[in-house]
Amino acid sequence: MKSIGTVLLGLTLAAQIVFQPSLTPPSFDGRLTAAVLLGGPPLTAHDLPAKLSDTDRLRLETYLGRWKAFKTRQAVVGGSQRTWDHRVRLEREIVSAIDQPGIEQVAASVAWSQGPYGVTTDVQEESAWAERLLRDPANAAATPYLYAFLASRYRMQFERAEEDRPALERLAKKYKTMLDRVRNAGDPLFILLADDLDNQPRLSPSATRHPRQYLPDT
Repeated sequence: MKSIGTVLLGLTLAAQIVFQPSLTPPSFDGRLTAAVLLGGPPLTAHDLPAKLSDTDRLRLETYLGRWKAFKTRQAVVGGSQRTWDHRVRLEREIVSAIDQPGIEQVAASVAWSQGPYGVTTDVQEESAWAERLLRDPANAAATPYLYAFLASRYRMQFERAEEDRPALERLAKKYKTMLDRVRNAGDPLFILLADDLDNQPRLSPSATRHPRQYLPDT
């Protein structure tokens, strides 16, 4: 006959199995990354995975609501329409992703700062630009977004680099450092974004490698 202690232990283990949350992040199949970081098709309510926690769903719905309500105050002044479109999209994504008072002013400052964004597709130039923005204390509220932006650009640098193991390991480490900082921000939206970015086999169409292959213990 089983002791009471054995029975209770069995019930406890069974409860842990039943109620333990899934360790597998919900899948966006890259749609969250494309929308927030790469200027791809905007995220919609139809893109939200069915298996989301209440907290994650509420956070994503807040993002969608802010995205829909956004209006830029920046008029088209000089430059090309294409550059203006890219800058407005960047401003919109920062405002939508970061739910903090005053983020509108910071987002405008970041999006319309002098730099290559929307002018070139050179990911090294975009990375250097984002690094400069991160060093400016005035942009502190946009830090989680800039970390995620840099992670995506380091990832693309890694994918497009020549086959040089030490150089690839350095880029892989920079990518992981930014990804960890995105997760450590503690915002459910950015945790989902980091997971979605890292779960993509590639960001560049012809890429054949993933940074985790060049990191120890991963």
